[in-house]
Amino acid sequence: MNRPKINPEKSKIDYLLEFTTLFIYILFLGLVIWNYQDLPNDISVNFNWPNKDENGMINKTLIFAPILLSTFLGAGIYKLNQYPWLFNYLVTITEKNAAFQYKYATKMLRTLNLMIVLIFGLLSLQALLETNGIRYQGLDILIKWFPALMISIPLIFLIKMNSNNSN
Repeated sequence: MNRPKINPEKSKIDYLLEFTTLFIYILFLGLVIWNYQDLPNDISVNFNWPNKDENGMINKTLIFAPILLSTFLGAGIYKLNQYPWLFNYLVTITEKNAAFQYKYATKMLRTLNLMIVLIFGLLSLQALLETNGIRYQGLDILIKWFPALMISIPLIFLIKMNSNNSN
């Protein structure tokens, strides 16, 4: 695998995606920390967890699970994004097309990173709202549509990358 080892220059959109991801992460982390003391010892969650009891309740410390998971995934994606020549591509990477392919591949990962932080943050938000007796249907609809978004975003980027392939 002799791919050119170049780092594509970040565009304003790339910086915006990274800033937005970090901002949303800090927002949801702060929200969970701010409300933690007011939570009852057992809270209801909509994500599956091994020690969830028969009523769907978990210990309140596990409200941090989605945020921590998004931390590890986000940090891993951020670090991986610094080495675009290690990714798998549908086309052969050459000196001629490397900059274009790397640019779109890193942009795709930044977008997916934002989506991951958003979905895990929304799971935490939904648990906090339900603990306070608030049932917001908009979150349910949004969370149900996230799998489709998580599949369609890479597909859009892959189509774009392959349609503009300049071999």
